[in-house]
Amino acid sequence: NTWKGINKCNNLITYIKSVKEKDFHRQAVAEAKVLKALYYFYLARMFGGLPIFDKAPVPSDAITRASQEETYAAIERWLKEAIEAKSIDGSKPALTNIKSERISLDAAKALLGKVLIYEASLFNKKDKYSEAITYLSQVNKELTVKFPDIFESDFNDESIFEVNYTKVLGAGNTYYGNYEIQLYGIRPFGDVQINENIGCGWGFNQPSKDLVAAFQSQNDIIRLNATVISSDSAQKLHDKFKPNDVISWVNEISGYWDRKHIPNPTKRGPSWQTFENNNILLRMADVKLLLAEAYNRTGNDNNARIELNKVRARVNLPEVTSSGEELYAAIKLERRLELALEGERYFDLVRWGDAASVLGPIGYNETSGPGIATKGLFPIPQGEINRNSGANNLTQNPGY
Repeated sequence: NTWKGINKCNNLITYIKSVKEKDFHRQAVAEAKVLKALYYFYLARMFGGLPIFDKAPVPSDAITRASQEETYAAIERWLKEAIEAKSIDGSKPALTNIKSERISLDAAKALLGKVLIYEASLFNKKDKYSEAITYLSQVNKELTVKFPDIFESDFNDESIFEVNYTKVLGAGNTYYGNYEIQLYGIRPFGDVQINENIGCGWGFNQPSKDLVAAFQSQNDIIRLNATVISSDSAQKLHDKFKPNDVISWVNEISGYWDRKHIPNPTKRGPSWQTFENNNILLRMADVKLLLAEAYNRTGNDNNARIELNKVRARVNLPEVTSSGEELYAAIKLERRLELALEGERYFDLVRWGDAASVLGPIGYNETSGPGIATKGLFPIPQGEINRNSGANNLTQNPGY
């Protein structure tokens, strides 16, 4: 599906030129480049180097796999092209910050800043941190939303870019709902509704006891309660909703479940894959913590503390006063707590070089993958390797 998205972006970028150019065309091309860059970023984090498609390919094209570093460079280039794109008369940016369900200039700058920090940490390109600060500091949002409310309301004021879903039947009799909500929900035995606002799911994305302990060690109660729900708490809520009904749990690993992506029966359509909860892909706290990291890595600990403490202040935690490597460790911990269960932790650990020490006890090692031998990358699906041959041949990632 990600490659299908890339292909659609390339079709627009390539063939819209055949239409008489208008400001909207420039905006559409800029948005397509940002969206393509986002797809590539997610793929590059998982699989490393990718074939680079600058335009819609034709069957005769021979497109070999680029290196991971070359792939990130292409992502950076597309985002800069989108940010620098102007209206026909050059009077305004092609991308705007009008609040709508479109890709904004803020979203492009936030994603570019994030990509630059990945380049800095993955490839030891320290100059990329300074460049990241330039773009991240231009994203004009503050942390005005209460932490629990971030995951309860769509297009809230902290959101920079999110995927929109609906429970209403769409074109082609297709439901455009969010099926991940069902996957991540609490998993009881049978179709048990916890209460009026909490349904059941399949129990993926379960928080670990170590994550809960990390919240507790910081007395981080606000984020703990908004991120995690225990089986005991779910049972107590169910007792009020349906007394004397003891829930049996399925595949319960730690005694905790994902609270950020909780199934709400009022947001569900007629089938399990039709939840209308949006997925936030970029939000301002992520930007603040990336800024803090970039400032720290460039020796500006004062600004690093300012950005870090903005995130902590929202959840009533005391200011961090440390410097240097101790401050760097505090920023890493804050990313873990703030962005828990949002798909960032593993990739942060890999780019920081911390994956082996943190994940070693649960299998990240020399012999199995993803692990040290694979540089944290996932295997290229064998089906994709089988589909490509000759000049377009794909080689498997090292270690598999």
